[in-house]
Amino acid sequence: MAVYEPPQPITVIQCQGDADPVVPFAGRENAYLSAWDTVRKWVYWNGTSADPEVYEYPKIAAEDPTTVVKYVYGNGRDGTKVIFYHVKNGGHAWPGGPQYRPVEMIGWASEQIALSREIWEDLKEVRLSSAH
Repeated sequence: MAVYEPPQPITVIQCQGDADPVVPFAGRENAYLSAWDTVRKWVYWNGTSADPEVYEYPKIAAEDPTTVVKYVYGNGRDGTKVIFYHVKNGGHAWPGGPQYRPVEMIGWASEQIALSREIWEDLKEVRLSSAH
């Protein structure tokens, strides 16, 4: 498997549920890195702080068994960040989106955040340098 190294730092956002039956949170041997390994690689490539700011979102949908924790690794080269949304008990679905398949097939679609809105808030001030 070829090793990818980005040509320059860039802000990265990742979101993954730890109960995703499609793309396992812990990764798969010879196929996927774990969610945390992926975050660590981007932290290294971007040269961000190794100690993230951590935000635990309040539970707003009582019947939803998921919770969301956001990790922001800041102060990277060229002002980059690595942002990771950990959806605890979440499946293979977009947070704030529909439960598009049965829970037994894809796990839970979190109703605790609207990920599209959160990503906009994360990226609205990001500017690419002229090198990009």
